[in-house]
Amino acid sequence: MDEQKRPYKLHAIQLNELRVAELSIHVDLSVPREAEIGGFNIETGRSAYDTETHQIQVKMRVAMGKSEEQKAPFQLVVELHGLFEVDEEHFNVK
Repeated sequence: MDEQKRPYKLHAIQLNELRVAELSIHVDLSVPREAEIGGFNIETGRSAYDTETHQIQVKMRVAMGKSEEQKAPFQLVVELHGLFEVDEEHFNVK
């Protein structure tokens, strides 16, 4: 899209790539549907900022229904990996 036609200004950090590393659901038919699902767990991670490519990688993983103490009617796992590029002219990385 032409820079002049954009109705908004882009943020200095832009997502270049988004990948689904894991997407799974497992249903346990031996557990009643009404059983508690329990909470969920979020894990995040990132790479070091690459000053040459102006990029950083970020990971997020969410899991629910996975518990040692209690069986859940289903388990769900989603893991995403993102690659972001930073415009250092408009964002201070220090």
